[in-house]
Amino acid sequence: MNAEREREKPRAALPLPVPRALGIFALLLAALSGLAGRARSETALYLIAFMLFACLAYSFFAVLVLVLVYRGAARRLRARIAADKIVAGAEAHLSLEYDAPFPGARSPRFFQAPAVIIRYKLKLATKDDKRIELYFSRSFLTRRQGVFTVPLRGAYFGRYDELIIRDIFGFFRAVFRVPHSSASRVRAAPALSAAEAARIPRSGGSEQRDEGRITRTDDLVEQRPYTPGDDPRRINWKLYGHAGDLFVREEDREPPPRARFVLLLATEAAPSLFRSPPAAYGQARRGAAEVDLLCEAALVLAADCAAFGVEMVIGFSGGELFAGGVRETAEALAFPWAAADGEGALPRADGEKELTILALPCVGAGKGPGKGSGSGSGSLDRFLAEKPAAQRVHLLFCYGDERLFGPAEASAHVYGRQEGVYARAFRL
Repeated sequence: MNAEREREKPRAALPLPVPRALGIFALLLAALSGLAGRARSETALYLIAFMLFACLAYSFFAVLVLVLVYRGAARRLRARIAADKIVAGAEAHLSLEYDAPFPGARSPRFFQAPAVIIRYKLKLATKDDKRIELYFSRSFLTRRQGVFTVPLRGAYFGRYDELIIRDIFGFFRAVFRVPHSSASRVRAAPALSAAEAARIPRSGGSEQRDEGRITRTDDLVEQRPYTPGDDPRRINWKLYGHAGDLFVREEDREPPPRARFVLLLATEAAPSLFRSPPAAYGQARRGAAEVDLLCEAALVLAADCAAFGVEMVIGFSGGELFAGGVRETAEALAFPWAAADGEGALPRADGEKELTILALPCVGAGKGPGKGSGSGSGSLDRFLAEKPAAQRVHLLFCYGDERLFGPAEASAHVYGRQEGVYARAFRL
């Protein structure tokens, strides 16, 4: 059965030189020049047609030859990003590995034919379309080591890179795909220094205190002499009757309260409320820059909780609840993305008495639920509808652009009318 499936599985087609727009234009121009030269008996037009056809033929066959030479080596290439957990703005290291077909096989040495170049293209993107597309020259294929910068926060995925063979004229190009797994290839966490200005008041959480256990025994090892100020209820009267001196029982110290702060990030972004992201974000979704601000603010809260000995539990749209230190929280904050309507649900926290939600504005100014575009957040609505009645939710609609002040206030007004929800607008 497995053998039949292997036979049915289609093999990857050999990439052939594909004409580009300039190649098609040159071919048409060569044909027209040849026809015009024949009609008018012009030697110059014949010469132009011959030169164009010669360049096209050489480009095609030179690219084809390199494709045939490297067809096996290109399919055994694997790119790996070392130290995939970094901070946004830091450098990541890309290394190229070769799966030898048999032990002792030498790795290929890529060379370029005259007027033909080879490039390695790195293709990465987040779920909200923050992209990294970089070209590495042939020297990267030789050294197999490269460095690139990840400017924006996010978890970057890439199903495949590309090994490109093309001529310098831009007539033909052949592309080998270098596949990868579906897991994230690099995770850029928010930088704490960039988030220090986004201080958010910490509200919502719970405290638990374990009762101290009093060890009741007459053993002198767990007794000490009575001193003024000790609780008289701890005096061992039986021992007093034998020794004639006052002793008090030792007991375990009462542990400090264990405080926990639960924070959720509602990253659903209504396209109608947000402008196009800054130029640095390229073709990213609207709201991607605002989600980065939410993550920076969450990292500041994680640092504050760690400083005061408070355990922080964090979750985001499309993810699960997570508890850890500042470093682990920063790594987890690489994953939130600007989600579309209904794309990711907020994780449930039914066992918590209080929690805080940082959300993007989702209600247009002067609008209520069901009244036009930008009239609510589906994931936030579902979470609040399903939460326990006794649970208190502190809901902060965060905005960085002054133009979003109205939608943030409208969102706070609409959602603040629900039982157990305390909503307000907050500027980052």
